[in-house]
Amino acid sequence: MIGIFICIIAIILLIYLIFFYGKKPPVDDKKAKKLKLKIMANRTATIENIVKVNTKTYEFDIFIQGDNFELTSYQGALGFNQTIINNGTLTFQYLSGTCELNNAPAFGLGVNTTDGQRELTFGSGPGSELVTIKKRIGKFRLTNSANFGTGELQLAWNFAGFINTIFTGTGFNDITNTILFNIIIGDINMITINENQKVLLTAEPLSAKGNIAPIDGAVVWSVVSGSGFISITPFDGLSAYAVAIGPLGIATVQATADADLGAGTTFITNTIEIEVIGGQAVTLNIIPGTPEAQ
Repeated sequence: MIGIFICIIAIILLIYLIFFYGKKPPVDDKKAKKLKLKIMANRTATIENIVKVNTKTYEFDIFIQGDNFELTSYQGALGFNQTIINNGTLTFQYLSGTCELNNAPAFGLGVNTTDGQRELTFGSGPGSELVTIKKRIGKFRLTNSANFGTGELQLAWNFAGFINTIFTGTGFNDITNTILFNIIIGDINMITINENQKVLLTAEPLSAKGNIAPIDGAVVWSVVSGSGFISITPFDGLSAYAVAIGPLGIATVQATADADLGAGTTFITNTIEIEVIGGQAVTLNIIPGTPEAQ
């Protein structure tokens, strides 16, 4: 009897080794269909929900989120695609009642040409508020007297020139460099960091119905363009740091994952653009010109 029992156990073990050992679990209906990239930062200012309402109108939201920091004032300057103006007259406005902060944008609202090209500008008065959870600075509307031309709006945070983006904290000190400014257009993310910053990127595998889904192995991160501006430092199986190297420019970072939990491979990918801008001045060079006669 003992011999028969041992034989039965051996046969069961052999069947397991042949058919199941080393095999990956079968793929169910929660198989990952796409890879969403999330930006992990303590302080963010984000342009979201860009919508072309009609041929003459765009609307979008601006949000801020923080790590319990004090916000005392803010000023925003946004560049955009000048080629779609189509010789029309532009109007830029904040939609009253849409701000979730105590200090709503009430100053400098409009289309500003101080720095040459048109910019969309807004600003607050002085105030004080601790920013922790994500709150909407406001919903904004850009209207054209003519139909907008072909092409995308291509909003961009502007940090250069006389009219630029600046946020102030405690004592009205400039804290712009401590905030990660980005733009989200659908599943496409565009981030701006300065030359002294890094940002944690996290991949989120999603099923066809938007649920978190498993993947096989770790996410592979790479810089597919602009490798001279950004380097990648892996953090864990889903995340990596994008680190500014020093030179200024735009890099495209790609995340790749295997959604097939079986023996095969089904690659899903997504990309994010990161623009590296200059940091705050810390030294002052003196550059002599060519000597000339008096």
